[in-house]
Amino acid sequence: MKRLLFIHSYYSEYGGEDSVVDDELKFLKDYFHLESLLFFNKSNTITKAINTLNSSNKNYFSLSKLKKAVEEFKPEIVYIHNLWFSASLGLLDYLNEQEIPVIVKIHNLKVTCSIGTNYREGSLCHECSVNNKEKAIEYRCYKNSKTLTKISNRFGDSLFYKLNNFENIKKIIVLSPFHIDYFSFLGFDRNKLVISHNGVEIPKQYNTNPSNSKNLIYLGRLTQDKGILDLVEAMRISNNDFHLDVYGTGALLEKLQNLNLDNVTFHGFKRKQEIFKQFLNTRAVVFPTRLYEGQGMVPVEAGAYGVPTVSPNLGGMKQLYPEENYFMYQPFSIENLIEKIDLLKDDQLVNEQGLKNREHIVNNFQKERTVKHLVGLLEKYI
Repeated sequence: MKRLLFIHSYYSEYGGEDSVVDDELKFLKDYFHLESLLFFNKSNTITKAINTLNSSNKNYFSLSKLKKAVEEFKPEIVYIHNLWFSASLGLLDYLNEQEIPVIVKIHNLKVTCSIGTNYREGSLCHECSVNNKEKAIEYRCYKNSKTLTKISNRFGDSLFYKLNNFENIKKIIVLSPFHIDYFSFLGFDRNKLVISHNGVEIPKQYNTNPSNSKNLIYLGRLTQDKGILDLVEAMRISNNDFHLDVYGTGALLEKLQNLNLDNVTFHGFKRKQEIFKQFLNTRAVVFPTRLYEGQGMVPVEAGAYGVPTVSPNLGGMKQLYPEENYFMYQPFSIENLIEKIDLLKDDQLVNEQGLKNREHIVNNFQKERTVKHLVGLLEKYI
């Protein structure tokens, strides 16, 4: 088997990208002689920032680990996810010097936004761009600090340059057609960009009649950017007999619980397998994100179980559903969100959409299919 070196720096708060990394590490070892170089952002943020600033985006600890791995393992290709803080961009410099082929997967918008989301104070924000992030410093976007924001900006600009100009970086994986267009608009070489989906296992048992239930599910962080405030407000003022089950934790949990709504129940954190069982007895999932999601996994997982999802037509969301989809709403519009939730009263429509969503997921996001595509992409550049 070919030798693959896998590099990732885990976030201080485990999230969706980290989950994708763990999943890929499990299946890639069946196709490659796999060595992983993993870093963890658990130390003091300011210390790491100063280290990065003083060393021209190089972390000498991570760089020494990479050099050792290259010398001993002799990778034929390197596959990278996140380099932000603990790993550092110095790894890209060294791999370029060694002329080792690299594939990079981008999950966020770090090249154009200091916090990687293009979201600020409740709305999408486009005041910054590549090499022009002065507004972010003014607003103290990263950790409410001008110093840390400057460092984050510097990282993003340097990342953009290296990804675009280093010849050993063969492909940049993004997660949707929207992100192909968006990154091309920013100035990325479109020929370097390629879509590779995150896949899901297709369960044999699925929800054939979601209309039998009156329950709706929200699964995710309880933060403003994930749209939970919009959804709870919609449940508060809408006129239907649906009940919302909320799975997840976050900064807004106490505030939302204090509303004491009879039609909303907060269950806290639950493992995904527990929630998947609930998909077998739910009417729909609501995914009210306010972000340019790369590939929201919740709608994909719900679709695999034959459950329709109500979500905004925003970022890469559209690719997650078949062309005929009745339950996408105008982003940031609570009124339109309520209209789509009320549309769930139509039993036939709910069942038909659930079946169509499942067929779409099977045809486009089935894990066997997505794994084959990723493996083929990695092998192509060895």
